[in-house]
Amino acid sequence: MASQSDACGQWSRGLDGAAVAGYQRVFEGILEMTGSVHTQPQRRRDGWRQAPANLLLTEELARDGAARDVSRNRAAAAVKAVAAAIGLKLGSIVLLDAMLSLSEPQDWGANCRPLVWPGNIALMEKTGLSLSALRRHIKVLEKTGLIICRDSANGRRFGHRDKKGVIVEAYGFDLSPLKARVEDFEALGQQLKQERVACQQLRNKITSTRRTARALIQHACDGVIEGIWAELTADLDDLLATKLSRKPTSEELKSRLDALTSLLQQIKEAVAMQEQSHRRVRLDAKHKTTPIVS
Repeated sequence: MASQSDACGQWSRGLDGAAVAGYQRVFEGILEMTGSVHTQPQRRRDGWRQAPANLLLTEELARDGAARDVSRNRAAAAVKAVAAAIGLKLGSIVLLDAMLSLSEPQDWGANCRPLVWPGNIALMEKTGLSLSALRRHIKVLEKTGLIICRDSANGRRFGHRDKKGVIVEAYGFDLSPLKARVEDFEALGQQLKQERVACQQLRNKITSTRRTARALIQHACDGVIEGIWAELTADLDDLLATKLSRKPTSEELKSRLDALTSLLQQIKEAVAMQEQSHRRVRLDAKHKTTPIVS
């Protein structure tokens, strides 16, 4: 295949230097879009891709993942269930899903590496991402330890399968690290599910306790029962005015519920005490007004 300079030279004869330089940049841009040329931020000065900081750990995961037998659908479901928890945003999830869809079921068997080798344009069309966004999300997937970029000698992505569809040689995106982490993601997903259920139950209890506290105070006020209702109302308002975090944990919600429960108990005791006092007053008044029969 002709080199980039040869390809440009075939049609640049007869043009002045400025025109040649301009077309050269256009030509490089086209090759870059097709994945044939990488821009400087992705490469060191010696021409090789800048290795992520967690490369050794990810390589270890890749070796472990290659030995495992995990279905593609199981891997996809596991990582999507914990995507937010491990820091993946929508663009990274869409890109990873596109990579998964390009693999074959046999790539996920034991002693196999699920490798895919799409060009940049193919990925852009499949995901709707721009080139800069595509590169950014590739780096995110690398840093998260879900993929490894396997570079060929010339930096291009390509692969070959035998007649049975088994990969015999491939350079591109290696999904083996994800394959190794499926069980961990499933365990994390189960914990997150339990946490969500616990949080929802706590929120329901908080709402019920708050309404009960309000109703008791209102009942006491409507019945003209003397007591420290203004102080208890202020305590309740102050407690509810204390803001929780944007996504409170079950521990935060449990702490809020405990405080509300304690305050509700104080309100119940105050209501009971005042009602008992009123009953005694009414009984005393009744006895005083009842005539003594001789």
